[in-house]
Amino acid sequence: MPVTELLDLPMEILQEIVFDLETGFHRKPLRSTCRALGSVVEPVLFSNIVIKTHDSYLARTILFCKTLSDPGDGKDRNSLGTHVKTLTVHDWTSSTAVVMIGRDNVSQGLLNAWREAFICAVSSLVNLDSFHWIILQHNTREWMYTQVPEILSKLPRLSQFTRVYAKGCPLVPLNHLRHLSTLAVDARHIPHEAFDAKILEPLSIALKNNRDLQILRVTPPVSRDSKAHSFLDLFRGSLNAEGPSLKLKTLVVEDLDMQVPVAIAPHLQHLTNLEIRLSWHAINIGNFWDVLRTAKVSLESLVVDCDIDHTLIDYLSQCHSRPNILQLKGTTGKLTDAESDELADRFFATVLPKFAGALRQLTIRPYFEGRWCIGPHNLNTISRCTNVETLSVCLNGEVISSLGDQVNCAHSLPRLKCLYLDSCYPTWARDGWCGTGRSRYADDVKRTILEFLANLDVPETLADADLRIYFLRYYYIVCRTQDGSLGYKRVRVPN
Repeated sequence: MPVTELLDLPMEILQEIVFDLETGFHRKPLRSTCRALGSVVEPVLFSNIVIKTHDSYLARTILFCKTLSDPGDGKDRNSLGTHVKTLTVHDWTSSTAVVMIGRDNVSQGLLNAWREAFICAVSSLVNLDSFHWIILQHNTREWMYTQVPEILSKLPRLSQFTRVYAKGCPLVPLNHLRHLSTLAVDARHIPHEAFDAKILEPLSIALKNNRDLQILRVTPPVSRDSKAHSFLDLFRGSLNAEGPSLKLKTLVVEDLDMQVPVAIAPHLQHLTNLEIRLSWHAINIGNFWDVLRTAKVSLESLVVDCDIDHTLIDYLSQCHSRPNILQLKGTTGKLTDAESDELADRFFATVLPKFAGALRQLTIRPYFEGRWCIGPHNLNTISRCTNVETLSVCLNGEVISSLGDQVNCAHSLPRLKCLYLDSCYPTWARDGWCGTGRSRYADDVKRTILEFLANLDVPETLADADLRIYFLRYYYIVCRTQDGSLGYKRVRVPN
């Protein structure tokens, strides 16, 4: 029987072998073996690349860029740049010794060669789909801020642009970008007062120019001493322009004032995934939920980390959504204990039962104790979430004695794999600063929970349970003890 050699295998099997190698460190030797294997490895090896722009890397980066843009022979081998789907450009280095190399120590000849090689390389990436630009150490040359967007605007397949800004970096003209499906901007490191001119105005133009944008992520700087920036300003260009409305599917927004006019509704109507995170309770959610309710926006995933108020519960009660992911985190700090509990009762009575069958992930993590926490008053409703796979809840300090009932409820959910438990602050800390008292209270509750988890009885019916119960730095699983009885084994979660 003839021996089958590696190159006799079908292309699909060879590609699977390359994917199984996982890292470039292991793929490079296979590429160097022969031209035939190189043609299999190169599309995978060069599909996701990083170009470092720190001055200390320029000599190596010039060689790499020239290799990317080398046109090849046009027959058996094309430019390596044609394989690149994702490009990350960053200016940072983790080496302290390297950071100390100053910009003045780099020759002008090297800088000119680097500029030419970089422009040729990026221009050759005709199949580039995703571009990530991370500027953290102010080692990016000024010409890049204007020329890179111009180059990107000419790439036919580019659909995703992500930008992480450093404090003091120049404005990037986002208005050059067209035909994007994903636009993500992280500006948390720039000065608060520069955000409107440097980010919001260019973003507004970019939104107007990319009507088919599917995913938008915006993270502004946060300053408790200044007024929050406006979500509305993101859409001013689109609101004032003629033409079709945006078709956003995923929207992730942090720390923007969410008061909006009803006229914005058509631009939000296609949303299926929404994340709203307001880290400071003084930032206004405004009428945002009312606008979504009026527009009948139907979501598959909703993540909320901000003040929970009646407008959110109204939207959830009346919307036609059947989300498979629902995460409610945050505070009802602007409400009294009674008002907060009333909202919780409405949620568990009218909202959660409607979503119960569709949910795969459910998170309810209040900042303060009360009826938002898991307990005897809502266990029956939670037990109806029969398709949930991940459940994250908080415990009231005074009902920890019933923790066994809550764990048994979790075990009764047939698809549940992970239960995350946590404590929260006492209601008497709701009105403001309470020194270290609220932290000491939370620590005491955590110690009590650890003691209860260590001593919970495990019935024989749970012998085959594979549920993991996470708390602090540990998870607990059912296992046999040395005497043959069942108990919970504590395992430290790896860092």
